[in-house]
Amino acid sequence: MARARRGVAEAEGSAENTGSGQEGPRDAYSVPALDKALQVLELLADSAEGLTIAEIVSTTGRSMGELYRLVVALERHQLILRDEEHDRYTLSLRLFELAHRHPPTERLLELAQPIMDELSHSIEQSCHLAVLTPNSVLVLAAAQSPLPMQYNVRVGSQFPILEASSGIVLLAHAPSSLVTRTLSEVSGPARSTLQRRFESVRQTGRESVASSVVTGIINLSAPVFDHRGAPVAALTVPYLAQRYAQTPVEAAEEALLSQSRRLSSALGHRKRASKPGPLA
Repeated sequence: MARARRGVAEAEGSAENTGSGQEGPRDAYSVPALDKALQVLELLADSAEGLTIAEIVSTTGRSMGELYRLVVALERHQLILRDEEHDRYTLSLRLFELAHRHPPTERLLELAQPIMDELSHSIEQSCHLAVLTPNSVLVLAAAQSPLPMQYNVRVGSQFPILEASSGIVLLAHAPSSLVTRTLSEVSGPARSTLQRRFESVRQTGRESVASSVVTGIINLSAPVFDHRGAPVAALTVPYLAQRYAQTPVEAAEEALLSQSRRLSSALGHRKRASKPGPLA
C-alpha cells in the first residue's frame, strides 16, 4: 500500500513538472469528455422544459461535433431523456437514484423516515430532511401533515444555501473553510446577520425564523449529526399556523429538536461538551 501511494505521488509529481510549468496537477489530469458531460448535466438540471441539442450547443458555446456523441451516450446510460415528439432532452432521475443507493444516504433515509412520519403526525405539520451540496440545499425526504391544509416541500428540491434555514443550521456546524467559501460573496451587515444566526444555532441547537420566501411560514430547523459529530442533514418544519392545528409553534419547535436528537442518536452521535470554535 505504501509503495502504491509513493507511485501515485511520483506520477503526480511527474505530471506537475511537465509542459510549460504553469499547469497544476488538477489541470494535468483534466478529463475533457467528463467536463463536457457535467456541463451538459448541470445545464439540463436548470432547465424545466428541456433543451434541444442545438440549444445545448448554443448555450455551452461548444460545437455540435463535440457534444452530439456525448449527448447520445448520456441518453444511452439513462442520465438524460429524449422527448421524441419535440426532440428535447431533460435530466432523468438516475443521478438522484444513484445518490439514494449510496450506503450512508440509504441508512440516513431508512432511519429518518419513520421519525419524520411520527413528528409530522404529532405536531400536525409537514417536515423535510435536507443536506448540503456544493452549491445548494437538497431535500432528500419529506413527511406530510395529517391536516387537509398543509405546506409541503417537494423531495428533490434545491434551494440557495443562505436562503434556507436548513442551510443555516448546517453551516453553523460546518468546517470554517466551507463557511468562508459560502460567505465569500456576502459582506457588511448581511454577513454580520448571518454570523449572528450561526452563533444562535450553535448555542440553542435550532433555528426558528420567518421564511424569507413564503409569507406566513415559520421555518423551524435543527441539525442532525452522525457518529463523528459531523452535521449530515437538517430536519426542518415549515410551520403553517391554521385554525385546525392544535400544536402551537413553541411545542412544535421542542418536538422537532427532540426528534432531530433522536435521529442523531440513531446514527451513533453522542453529544460531547465542547467550546464553539470561531466563525468565519
